[in-house]
Amino acid sequence: MNLCNCDVVAIEANYEEELLSASNLPNVLKQRIRNNHLSNQQAIDLLRCIGTASLKKVLFWHAEPEINDRMIILERAHNCLKAIGRKDIKVAIAK
Repeated sequence: MNLCNCDVVAIEANYEEELLSASNLPNVLKQRIRNNHLSNQQAIDLLRCIGTASLKKVLFWHAEPEINDRMIILERAHNCLKAIGRKDIKVAIAK
């Protein structure tokens, strides 16, 4: 699959590592989350790779409120897009 030709992409941003580590979740569950879901950093790394000329909008989804912060996702996404010269890409977070 070639994501470089997409106008819109949805990327999972499930957890912020510091919030997950500090949470009261059992260690077994924390490890399952790390092994099966994308962290904010992984989501931003993916955005950096696919933020090509055709991309117009990115939707981050599956952000768990107990272990994530929507403002962190938005700030990192905007910083990433600024760094790659694509401030025109719209960013949204699914509820």
